[in-house]
Amino acid sequence: MSAISARGRLKLPLPSRPKKSPNLDVSQPIVKHLEELRDRLVKSALGVALTTALAFLFIDRIMGTLINLAGPYTIQAIDPTETFGTYLKVAFSVGLGLSTPLIVYQIMRFLAPGLKPNEKRLLFFSLPFIGIAFVAGAAFCYY
Repeated sequence: MSAISARGRLKLPLPSRPKKSPNLDVSQPIVKHLEELRDRLVKSALGVALTTALAFLFIDRIMGTLINLAGPYTIQAIDPTETFGTYLKVAFSVGLGLSTPLIVYQIMRFLAPGLKPNEKRLLFFSLPFIGIAFVAGAAFCYY
């Protein structure tokens, strides 16, 4: 095998470059930021869709619990499609509530490269308290 091509030029093999792991702390062009934002939004939307589908599997139990919370009041459906629409709204609300940790994680992963180290530390320190406040608020609404 000859290192000289048919045109008389010398062909040298290109040096192989080691693959770099993506460094999220470097500045990127706006298109890269928008691509990352799109990916994070798609992941969040998929999480909401999956948890909504999971909630829709258990919608009879969820609606039974909500109807029991109504107490002595009777539940009525005025339109023929109102019951199905209500089931979808409740399943979406439960799915959104269940996927909140994933959404917060995706937001943090998108914002973290732009924060200073002390801001990151403060933000990640406050995340457990935000989760506790969310659960406490949901429990307050339930009881």
